Amino acid sequence: MLILATNLKANMDEAFTRRFQAMIYFTMPAAAQRLELWQNAFAATCELEDDVDLEKSAEDYELAGGAIINVLRYCALSAVSRGSRRVSRDELLAGIRREFRKDNRTFESSSLSCRTICMDAGGTTPRMGEVESRLELRSRAPTVGALGNAEAVAERVREMRY
Repeated sequence: MLILATNLKANMDEAFTRRFQAMIYFTMPAAAQRLELWQNAFAATCELEDDVDLEKSAEDYELAGGAIINVLRYCALSAVSRGSRRVSRDELLAGIRREFRKDNRTFESSSLSCRTICMDAGGTTPRMGEVESRLELRSRAPTVGALGNAEAVAERVREMRY
């Protein structure tokens, strides 16, 4: 038995798909389902700043569960890289924007500020691996200080699966 999963069915040719015995289509979660996914994703991982409105995010941005987990990972790593476990609205929107870009979708938000999240000295946003490297360096520091439980957050993010 072989199970394949894709969100790019249009890229599979007809001769290939004829060989499948069954194809199951999963619909995009509705806003209420997305809200539940958002709440479950952030519940035990990160704290949210007061300006984060998961209900509005669920309503405004159509994302599947895997993309929501990717946003969570981005937010958690971004928060940890600045020595916190609190996720801001800008970080959440930046994570959503990244997921939209992956699917070549347009991201619109009048509330996203102009600053880029997690900028390095050169003015560029680091890749996820670079953020993880910074996280590794911080987790080995003798005095954790402001990180507090951030190490636990980072470990949980690394262990999470789609």
